[in-house]
Amino acid sequence: MLRNATVLALIAELEAKVSEAVELRASDVRRSLARALMFDPRKLLDANGERKRLQDLDDDTAMALTEVTIDGVKYRIDRTAARDQAMKHHGLYERDNLQKNEPRNMTDEELEAAILREREALDAIEKAQVSSRKLAKAHSQK
Repeated sequence: MLRNATVLALIAELEAKVSEAVELRASDVRRSLARALMFDPRKLLDANGERKRLQDLDDDTAMALTEVTIDGVKYRIDRTAARDQAMKHHGLYERDNLQKNEPRNMTDEELEAAILREREALDAIEKAQVSSRKLAKAHSQK
């Protein structure tokens, strides 16, 4: 059957659908972080102050939960490691680290320190060039 073009096309189509269904985009990771950061415990209660049933919670509230007890059984949902791995996968930490090093995002002290480091590096390059020229000149005179 795996030699049949129709069967192969159907398998490829199913694989594509499965891949789309489990695809995790950077926007999904950001939304998950936002849900956790902006979790409002008041959304766990209805207008009368009674605890809502799990199935009555809105998506953002349900996805922010890290622990649920149902019929005395406690379920712990640790999304921290998954979020961390997803952030790394999408390079979101790298983008954040790059932004920290942009001059417009630095404090005055950080900017002054960066300028000083650049000046010191340029001075070291200049000294190395002068030494190199002197050596080259001394070598050519021999």
